[in-house]
Amino acid sequence: MKSKLTVEQSGAIPYRFRNGALEILIVTTRSNKAWTIPKGHIATGVSASESALKEAWEEAGIQGKIIRQSIGSYVYEKRRKKYNVTVFMLEEGVLSDRWPEDTFRKREWFTIKVAQKMVGRKGLKSLLERLEDNLALHEKETFPSTLPSTLSEPSKY
Repeated sequence: MKSKLTVEQSGAIPYRFRNGALEILIVTTRSNKAWTIPKGHIATGVSASESALKEAWEEAGIQGKIIRQSIGSYVYEKRRKKYNVTVFMLEEGVLSDRWPEDTFRKREWFTIKVAQKMVGRKGLKSLLERLEDNLALHEKETFPSTLPSTLSEPSKY
């Protein structure tokens, strides 16, 4: 039996504080409209954190500051492939009315407790359970909020 190919992906968890509560922005998948985080394949020559920033823009229409260090990863399987998703926190910056995948996806802010119930992947649920602790550890370590020139330009949308 062949072993499954592992595909490396990165994802972002956009966050903000509203009325003292931590909220995260999650999106629906293109295919079955399940709730998840913005994530995708890491292109050659692009770091995992840059890729996460790009995915947040393309799938959720949000730009912000990404935390330098990953808060963890989770694994899932789809179509006979195994995916390993490295996850970063993204501090809310600009939320656009239009973005590259706005006709394919919904996005919505939820508290952590509600988001845990909304997402389907067990590994992602587990990351969300530890989210507030991770945020406290890393909140001062951020990247610049602009997309590298090699990635999609938000001004097009």
